Amino acid sequence: MMMTKSAPQPTKVDSDKDKDMDDDPSLVYQRPEVAEAFVNIRDTIPMAKEQIDTMIRIIRHFHIQKIQQQQQQQQQHGNTTKQMITMRWLDLGCGDGPLANRLLQEFPESHGTLVDHSQPMLDLAKTKLQGYSEKNDLDFQLGDFSKGDFLKRGGDDDDDINNNNNTKFDVIVSGFAIHHVPDSRKRTLYQQIFNLLEPGGVFLNMEHVASPTSDIEDIFEGAFCDSMYNAYQQRQSSSSSSSSSLEDKGKGEPAAAKIRSEVEAAVKHDLSVDAEANILAPVEAQCEWLRDIGFAHVDCYFKIFILALFGGVKPQENSS
Repeated sequence: MMMTKSAPQPTKVDSDKDKDMDDDPSLVYQRPEVAEAFVNIRDTIPMAKEQIDTMIRIIRHFHIQKIQQQQQQQQQHGNTTKQMITMRWLDLGCGDGPLANRLLQEFPESHGTLVDHSQPMLDLAKTKLQGYSEKNDLDFQLGDFSKGDFLKRGGDDDDDINNNNNTKFDVIVSGFAIHHVPDSRKRTLYQQIFNLLEPGGVFLNMEHVASPTSDIEDIFEGAFCDSMYNAYQQRQSSSSSSSSSLEDKGKGEPAAAKIRSEVEAAVKHDLSVDAEANILAPVEAQCEWLRDIGFAHVDCYFKIFILALFGGVKPQENSS
C-alpha cells in the first residue's frame, strides 16, 4: 500500500492486465507498482525490527559456534593456522533486500545470493544494495522456488540442488515468501534448504502463518493498522514538505479520524489482495516438518499473532 502525503492509498491491481495472475495470484508481485507498494509497507509490519534483531541474534550464536567447532577440528588434525571463514548466505524471496541489507551490515565480510521471482523486486534490491555488490560478491538471481530448479549454480539441475556437493551456505533466510507455495512444496523446499546448508548452517523463515482463529486475525489487523498509522504520523511530522498536512493538523481529531479510517481501509484492501496468493500453514506443523527432515534446535523463536520467525540448524558432523 502506498504512503502519500495526504493519506495512505490502497494498491490498485488491474486484474485484466495479466490473465496469468488468475492461475497464480503470487505473480501480482511481479508488477512494479505492487513491488513498490510492498516495500513501502514492510517497515510498518508490527515489530518488524524486533523480528530481524532476533534473526541476527540466532545467526550470530550458531555461526560463532560453527567457527569454534571448525577451529577445534583443525587443531585436532595438527593445523594451528587460523583460516579466514567467510559466511555465505542465501536469501529466498529477497524482495527489495531488507534481510540481505541487515546481514551485510552485521556480517560485512559475508557473501550473498539473492533469489526472487519478481524482476521489479530484484531491481529494487540491486539499487538498495549497490554499495555492497562488488565487495560482497552479491549474486542476484531471478528464480521461482515454487519449482525445483530455482537456484542457478553453474548449470545445476533439480537433482543437483537436492543432492549437491557444490556451493553450500552457512545461512539461509526467507521473509514473507514461502507461504505462497502449497504445503507439499513447502516440505520439499525445506528439504532442499537442508541439503543446501553446510553442517552447522542456520535456516530462518520470517513468515506469515495460519491463524488458529479468525479473532486472532482480527487482532493482528488492528495491530497492523496501529503500526501503519503511527508510521504515517511519524513520516508526516518528519517530512520537510509536510505543509500540505498542516490544514488537517489544524482540524484536530476529525482529520485524524479520517486518516485513521483510510489506513484501516488500505490495510483491509492490501491484506485481501495478498490473501489471494497466500497458502498458509500453522507454525507448529512447519516446525514438525523441519524436525522430520533432520534440523536441530527447531523452534518458533518469535511470534506475534499471524507472523512468526521459525527455523532450525543443520547438525554439525559428529555432533550429538
